[in-house]
Amino acid sequence: NMLSPPKRTPEWVQFLEQFKNIFLILLILSGALSLVAYLVVGGITNLYLALVLFIVVFLTALVQWHEERKAREVVDAFATLLASTC
Repeated sequence: NMLSPPKRTPEWVQFLEQFKNIFLILLILSGALSLVAYLVVGGITNLYLALVLFIVVFLTALVQWHEERKAREVVDAFATLLASTC
């Protein structure tokens, strides 16, 4: 008897799941508020701040996804070390 491996979620879904982090949600909201302030009040500083916040959010999510991917690969490598017959 063999157990079937569980279904894996696609990589792009795992990447999008990184945006559920409360810190990233707060940064996205801050960037959105800064963008609204730029549209209402003006001032190029608000636009720069919004762009920087969105870039930071994207890069943070990308790094988190990459680190989790490496951790999954390590766990998968350990699974190959297990004996297949007993």
